[in-house]
Amino acid sequence: MLRRSHRKSRQGCIQCKRRHVKCDEGRPACSLCTLSDRTCSFISDPPSDPLPLPRRAKPASHSGSSTVTSSISNSPSSHVHFSGSPSPAVTQPATSPPPTSALPMPSPNGSLNLTHTHLLIHLLSTHDLFDRSTPPEEYHPRILQGLQIADSGPYPYLTHALLAFSARHLAFLHPSNPIYPLEAVTLQTEAISLFNQTFQPFTPENSKDAVAIVLFSSILGHHLLADTLSSLSSLCSSPSSPGHDRPSPDTNKFDKFLQAWINCDNIHKGLKTVTVAAWPRLMASPMADILSSSRGFTSRDPKGNHCDSLLAMIDSSKTLGQEEQKEICQKVVRYLQIGVDAVLEEEQEPDHQHPLSNRHRMIFAWLLMVPSEFTSLLQTKQPESLVLLGHYALLLHYGRQMWQIGDAGKHVLELVLDNLAADWHRWLEWPRSVIYGEKDQAEMNPSR
Repeated sequence: MLRRSHRKSRQGCIQCKRRHVKCDEGRPACSLCTLSDRTCSFISDPPSDPLPLPRRAKPASHSGSSTVTSSISNSPSSHVHFSGSPSPAVTQPATSPPPTSALPMPSPNGSLNLTHTHLLIHLLSTHDLFDRSTPPEEYHPRILQGLQIADSGPYPYLTHALLAFSARHLAFLHPSNPIYPLEAVTLQTEAISLFNQTFQPFTPENSKDAVAIVLFSSILGHHLLADTLSSLSSLCSSPSSPGHDRPSPDTNKFDKFLQAWINCDNIHKGLKTVTVAAWPRLMASPMADILSSSRGFTSRDPKGNHCDSLLAMIDSSKTLGQEEQKEICQKVVRYLQIGVDAVLEEEQEPDHQHPLSNRHRMIFAWLLMVPSEFTSLLQTKQPESLVLLGHYALLLHYGRQMWQIGDAGKHVLELVLDNLAADWHRWLEWPRSVIYGEKDQAEMNPSR
């Protein structure tokens, strides 16, 4: 039988040798095994002599997590300044793989290996990769638009971020394949490193970079939110009777979640800073319609009264010592009600004429719009802030069919109940009854 000729690879993986195909010897798994969903022998049998790596960007300094911190890091390569002032620093994930296990990366000139081509195809063919705010017929052109922007200037970080998020989605679809999460972290780390090397504060001369920077920040924000929410499943035990006969609260679980949440919140605040600083330029860009639609959504007036009991709780609070703290919590309630209104719009309209983007938009807009001071209240476990976070869990619950979210709403509510004194639980009757099924899931009926 004739067999296709190929150059022998003495150091190729076992699977490629058995199949008589040329192995590209990529690490931690070769490209052919990755694309054919085979378990590459390289994963369990690392080489005694590490393979030479392609040229990579100088990495930024590592920190405890994939984070955007509000303070300036000691390492000059680990932070960015938005609008010429100190702002969130982008640092690399702690789970970054060691250099000897990294796959070849897309080089700054845009070349891709076979694995990255696979990620690119997935990116272009999956219309619900982000937040379902884009109709399927518009998704493909917008992704192409993003890739064109990445290719139009010195923006390799944007390509890396897109491919990293594609790998993150594949990691969700194929949880038994260890390649995808590793590739997601590797590409994300490289994206952050490249961004930190190239970013400059906005000036009239470089304002053209605004579109690429906003796209990068948005993609990275989605990626970090997916990571933060997915980590909840390992933190929470998901008891069958939430709020009743629960074990002693494990404050360490909540602290771990809160730290990841703060990191995610900070990078979204950085995205907002960039967007505000570059707004005129963005309004003259292809992103104008998307940003205008988002701004219109978050600035709308609340319609329902589902969160009125929360306003009453805040007004009568004895623990919110400053009037400013009450105003912060009132703003949060406003965004909660807008999110509830958006869910109701589609549930009450059988023909679903309302924009697809509105139903779950507040889940993602929340981190952009909620004041930073609210996060400080969460850090001190201010009871009112925990109650409001428990109601945000309700929005997560209604978006549970989205791959980034899943059971995150249930897990967030569990952590809140574990860390909130029992006499405050009455304010969470509504989200608890909906999330844990004591009422029909479609019933939007607040307690009291």
